[in-house]
Amino acid sequence: MNMMKSIWQQLAVMAMIIMVSGCSLFTGSQSDSARVDKNNVILVVGATGKTGRLIVADLQQQGFQVRAMVRDSERGREILGEDVNLVQADLTVAATLPAAVAGVSAIINAAGAGLKGTGKATPEWIDYQGTLNLLAASKPENIKKFVLISSMGVTQPDHFLNRIANNVLRWKLKGEDALRASDVNYTIVRPGGLTDKAGPEQVVQFYQGDTKKGGPIRREDVSRVVIAALLMPEADYKTFEVMAVVGPRENDFSARFSQLKADK
Repeated sequence: MNMMKSIWQQLAVMAMIIMVSGCSLFTGSQSDSARVDKNNVILVVGATGKTGRLIVADLQQQGFQVRAMVRDSERGREILGEDVNLVQADLTVAATLPAAVAGVSAIINAAGAGLKGTGKATPEWIDYQGTLNLLAASKPENIKKFVLISSMGVTQPDHFLNRIANNVLRWKLKGEDALRASDVNYTIVRPGGLTDKAGPEQVVQFYQGDTKKGGPIRREDVSRVVIAALLMPEADYKTFEVMAVVGPRENDFSARFSQLKADK
């Protein structure tokens, strides 16, 4: 009797090991399928901006399927060229967005209001309400990743940009908060002062806490960080600042992302 009991106990343990192993394998495959890859369509919002157009070009060069969202198709074609898949939509007009996000697996939001925008071309509408509209429109698509380009200084209410640019950093922070509060996998990248100036190789510096002054970073480096964050699970649910200094160029940010603290 005791022998039979022992055999049944051993069988139960073996069954549990098999079940746990099977679950682990299944979870692993789910994780792999949840990653962005070259079979997925990536929507770039703000595609005609100086940073957005670099992101579009870099994604295309790497073989990704890109959909560039523009407010004006003719202008978008002039800036982005003939071989880019364009979709005409407006962040501030929610009804235009479902068609833009249909079939999309990931979103990179590089849109930002100008310093002197009026009407709906203001930070409240572009940086905050626009993010809300995108999140709402993309919910039925169950997107894999949403990467938002924000800015250093968003947690500093007395920052001079708030005084001269319609509280732009306050509204960017509200857009960030909306994304963090959603159930979407995300990364929020806060660049320092953006520049297009050429020069020696630069190494990207990563920070958290928004305590640094906004040192410069080239848009081309922001594009590299954003695309890496889109693809790497090490960047999931993280918010961080980026600047750059002269140094050897990095092409693999996975270790740097791993060192950052997740928001949740």
